[in-house]
Amino acid sequence: MLSAGHFRLNTLFADNYFDFNMILEGQNDLTVIGIFQVSNGDAPASLLKSVEGRSLLTVGLTRETYLPVYNYIDMVPELLSLEQAQKFDVILGQAFEDDAMFAVSAEADGVTCAFVYLQNVPSKEIFEAFIAAASRIFVNLCELEMNLGCIGDTLEEWRKAPVSWPKTISKLEIWDWSPGDFGNTKRKFTGSPDEFAKSIYKLL
Repeated sequence: MLSAGHFRLNTLFADNYFDFNMILEGQNDLTVIGIFQVSNGDAPASLLKSVEGRSLLTVGLTRETYLPVYNYIDMVPELLSLEQAQKFDVILGQAFEDDAMFAVSAEADGVTCAFVYLQNVPSKEIFEAFIAAASRIFVNLCELEMNLGCIGDTLEEWRKAPVSWPKTISKLEIWDWSPGDFGNTKRKFTGSPDEFAKSIYKLL
């Protein structure tokens, strides 16, 4: 029904078992997707290969706590337009408010760990805007995992123009990521953002 166009949606939060690629084909106005109970980033990251020619703010939410709140979030900033990246905190914050989850809540200040997936070298302007907006909305974020599909080229860009990571981050991980093959993912760095800045040249 969602893919048949009976409803015109601009925001959708749903469980992982839906076929989001098919839904997107029938929902041309859909710009925000929230996916509950993702596993290894498969749901949001899989959209990188299928979403072409449109901008999409998509996040995956997982609960890794005894508290009734989603505290892990997956994000794919490559799908964002510059405007969406700049307003990421406003758009997602409004989507969280509009989505009334009674059993488990989706709240930005409940997010403590984030997983970001980049298939290609990100646009510098979009990525900087995204990181700045993420810093504003996720005020309790302490762990950030970056999964990089083009790790060498991306790290070289970050060496030349260092990223201003969220100040709340105490643990940063960098992974060499193969889209669609999580078994071939390798961790290249773990430590603080300051330690990463000092050792980035060793990773190249």
